[in-house]
Amino acid sequence: MLLQVILEGLGLGVLLVLICAVGIRKGAVGMVHLYPMGQPFASIQPGLYAGVQRFERSFCQRLFPISRQGRGQRDENADREDRIWRQAMKILVYGAGVLGCNLARNLLRAGKNVTLLARGNWAAEIKQNGLRIKDKFSLRTSVSRIPVVTELAPDAMYDVIFVVLRYTRLDSALDTLRANRTKNIVFVGNNVQARALAAALPGKNVLFAFALSAGHREVDRVVSIDLKKITIGQLPGATSNKQLIGRIFHGTKYKVVYEPNMEDYLLCHAAFVMPAAFACYKTDGDLKKLRGDTAYLNRLLDANIEGYRAIRNAGHAILPKEDADFEGEKYRKTCLRFFKLMCATSLGKLCASDHAMNAIDEMNALNRDLKKFFDANGAAYPVWQALEAEAGRYLQ
Repeated sequence: MLLQVILEGLGLGVLLVLICAVGIRKGAVGMVHLYPMGQPFASIQPGLYAGVQRFERSFCQRLFPISRQGRGQRDENADREDRIWRQAMKILVYGAGVLGCNLARNLLRAGKNVTLLARGNWAAEIKQNGLRIKDKFSLRTSVSRIPVVTELAPDAMYDVIFVVLRYTRLDSALDTLRANRTKNIVFVGNNVQARALAAALPGKNVLFAFALSAGHREVDRVVSIDLKKITIGQLPGATSNKQLIGRIFHGTKYKVVYEPNMEDYLLCHAAFVMPAAFACYKTDGDLKKLRGDTAYLNRLLDANIEGYRAIRNAGHAILPKEDADFEGEKYRKTCLRFFKLMCATSLGKLCASDHAMNAIDEMNALNRDLKKFFDANGAAYPVWQALEAEAGRYLQ
């Protein structure tokens, strides 16, 4: 559930304030897991590192991998493990918006061999002064010296390319990706045409992901909130990519959720996000105008439920699984609290209106393609259509 994800990333202090403010029930918010030093999340998500054995070692052995047979004799298992998991992958992040910059910075910090594809004045700025990212919740600005390219050459070879572009710009990158030798391609962001996109890249291993970060780009820096959580996987029926994903994110601070059915995950995400975008456009980006308007917020939920019902009735799964009982009272109460919280605090600007107001073309395209999906499957969505009409000039 999106509410759980966001609150996990805001930190304990903010979390307690928000719980007190809106009376969120105990148990509605997921626990923040603490991982022992040196231990990846494979122990939390079994099978993620399938094919590469991960040897269990004590805390001291992870710090000082000395064999019990004598000081000075290294544990052979530890040597093998370190060689496998510390091997740097060559990664290209194709796109230097908020999501792409945060992803590139986080991978670089983990020791990955990362290159960022940027263009124009922004590319020149990063080359000259480094990639500067200001966290909205702190006074600190990180500066990362990261290699920058402005084009993807056909003979450039990477272990994986992350394509972090708006939904409306994905088609423009397909010819370049087809011509390049790299096999593993990960599309990050909103997408309701995942299967068609994968089919457009024959011979490639295509994955999809959704990373939780938001914000905006200024002339010389990115200002953002980065929750360091990413949901990633492939289309249903495709070969598992658990081991590849494990290698990519090993050593990073990401909480990685492996999802083998990203097609349905992204459909459901769009069906949840679009009603929130309608609210942003109705208020010209100021969600606080809806504070106390419970009737309108319930209509947002009705539209979300219409979308979920259309997806389910078309034979797709409702994901994440916590949303499967979307017609139940518990789901409505939890989501209503979330929408009220968005309209009463700056959370709405961070989570919804910043992006909606700066990506109107993307929201239009998502809405258009979702409606095509609804119509193709004979779904009724009257509340959705009414909210769309109230959004006025923003949606065409």
